[in-house]
Amino acid sequence: MLPQAAQLLNKIIKLDFQPDIVTYGAIFKGLCRIGDNASALTLLTKMHSAAHCKPNLVIYNTIIDSLCKDSLLQQAMDLFSAIKTDGIQPDVVTYNTLIRGFYNSGCREEAKGVLTEMLKSNITPDVTTFSILVDMFCKDGNVKEAQATLQLMTRKGVTPNIFTYNALLDGYCLRGQMEDAEKLLDIMTQNGCEPNVVMALLEDMEDKGIRPDIVTYNILMDSLCEAGQLEDAAKFFSDLVLKGLQPSLKTYNILVKGFCKKGLMNEADDVLRKMEKDGCLSEDIFLVMTFPRHYTTAIL
Repeated sequence: MLPQAAQLLNKIIKLDFQPDIVTYGAIFKGLCRIGDNASALTLLTKMHSAAHCKPNLVIYNTIIDSLCKDSLLQQAMDLFSAIKTDGIQPDVVTYNTLIRGFYNSGCREEAKGVLTEMLKSNITPDVTTFSILVDMFCKDGNVKEAQATLQLMTRKGVTPNIFTYNALLDGYCLRGQMEDAEKLLDIMTQNGCEPNVVMALLEDMEDKGIRPDIVTYNILMDSLCEAGQLEDAAKFFSDLVLKGLQPSLKTYNILVKGFCKKGLMNEADDVLRKMEKDGCLSEDIFLVMTFPRHYTTAIL
């Protein structure tokens, strides 16, 4: 389909019609999607020779991204240089693409070199830039530098995303820093990170053979209860018991409070009976059992 589209474009040009930037952009996007970098570069040369329409930054970024994905980094850098020669200012997407390309190919120093040039060019790093750096530092075992990067992005008003958090969590878990991992999960929930996102991270940890402890489960269950996802919280409670973890007093308190806030007193009572059976009752829980209506009103 795409070779036919390129042939059609050639015919259009020969017939002295003038395709616009949108037409060119669609062809480049299609060629790069199937990894036909050679045809994309050939078409780019032809576009340069056409007087009516010159390539824009979006087209350059599309080709650079395709070259980086195929580890054709020298060609990507050559095209990067051509952009500047043409008087076009690379943007944050251009730099992020190159940084990621070098990083994914194991060329850490080259990735840092592109970052340095980015900063010298007064291009402000975005969440993608910072996330790549956090991941790079963590995989290099330099978790402190990753932490510093996270703090820097926060100071600059850039909000971390799921990829940023996931990279740092991986770094903590790989080094056995579970307390730091749990603190980060807590920060995520406090910053309004969706519970489903935190659940996905927990599953990712387990897929990597990292066994979450009761503190991790407490953080997640508290987040789910605050979001009103009590059914999910209850499932996680059952899950942790099946995995041989011992619920703590805080675990029970989280569930009881969550159920009471929703007026689900039967469910709260079930948790209380299990607590009583396990010999795990606090003064607060005793009050719930003795004065359920008063306690429910108080926490609402």
